[in-house]
Amino acid sequence: MQTESYSMTDQEHATVLAALRYYQQQGLADEPQKRPGPIHDIATGGDPAMNAAAMNAADIDTLCERLNTPRNVEGDSIARMTTAHEGIRRGGQLYAPNGRRIIATKDWIPGNALIDGATRHPDGSLELAWTGATQICWDGQSTEMSRGRRVFIDAAGNEWPEHRLTLHAAKEG
Repeated sequence: MQTESYSMTDQEHATVLAALRYYQQQGLADEPQKRPGPIHDIATGGDPAMNAAAMNAADIDTLCERLNTPRNVEGDSIARMTTAHEGIRRGGQLYAPNGRRIIATKDWIPGNALIDGATRHPDGSLELAWTGATQICWDGQSTEMSRGRRVFIDAAGNEWPEHRLTLHAAKEG
């Protein structure tokens, strides 16, 4: 399987998500016989052998979560980083009131924005020449609190206070 990265404008991103959700909502993901011919060809890559491998509704949920998840500078999604340790996860999974999975706490991480030089203006203020790099101070990381409760992020990037979340039991096996 070949992997490619694409940049999208906010409008393109929203349109792709809307199209995926519409495709899913219309039952086209799980019921191939409902797909118009050209749409079926796109979903299967035009290969009849790929019919069973076309994305189902659960696959589309996962893809939409990935598309909605902010990425760090290395290109790894927050969701990918948080699920990389699923083998050691204890307990169940948190969900937001909108049904989306909770993927992170909202944390603040201080950093030092590096400068390359400066110019002093006649009024005494400084104009800084930024290098474009920031040193992250991981030891200063702290979770945002709202009214004494931690703030969490769902797969779409929405913020939720701790008391609004639902804990689903871990699946056995």
